[in-house]
Amino acid sequence: MTRPLALVLGAVVLTACGSAPARSDLSAAAASLLQKDTATMTAAARAGDGSAVQAALVTLRRDVAAQRASGGLSAARADRVLAAAAQVAADVPAPVASPAPAPTPPGNGYGKDKHGNGGGGDGNQD
Repeated sequence: MTRPLALVLGAVVLTACGSAPARSDLSAAAASLLQKDTATMTAAARAGDGSAVQAALVTLRRDVAAQRASGGLSAARADRVLAAAAQVAADVPAPVASPAPAPTPPGNGYGKDKHGNGGGGDGNQD
């Protein structure tokens, strides 16, 4: 991931934090929670871990929705946070599912024994 996109995400949340006077678009509780979420997502993006980025994005979206519902986050701020998060997520390769193992070819049930002798026959040993 390019470093600027990770910084964009953090900057969107952090611009209202710190020792500045309280802002009406982001409460202190929302800022703290979203900083944690964005730090998690940024770390996963820097590591190139697409699965962790997607999981962090789900958490961030959930927390943004909860903060919007409680009045801790304005609609405009929520839109900026989610847009920046989407940019970061888009810059990280999508998780790749592990390929399924190849199926085993059907056989007659009589394989070779531990000595390399062929199976076959009716299963009775003489």
